Amino acid sequence: MDDSLSLRDAAVRGVGVAVISDILVSDELADGRLVQVLPDWKLPAGRVWAVYPKRGKLPAKTAGMLDALVAGVRI
Repeated sequence: MDDSLSLRDAAVRGVGVAVISDILVSDELADGRLVQVLPDWKLPAGRVWAVYPKRGKLPAKTAGMLDALVAGVRI
């Protein structure tokens, strides 16, 4: 699946094991609806791409969003 919330819902229903961001399953882990398996395993580092049209100067909102994205994904 490419929808994290649907993946979470499927895991809660017992469909199988899933790789889901901790932030999306914190409540489910806390109340026991999900159980973490392989706690020491991590996904390999990946890349994030921001695609936008290049038309001269970048609008302030777009530049701000890109700055926040870069700050948020930095390892």
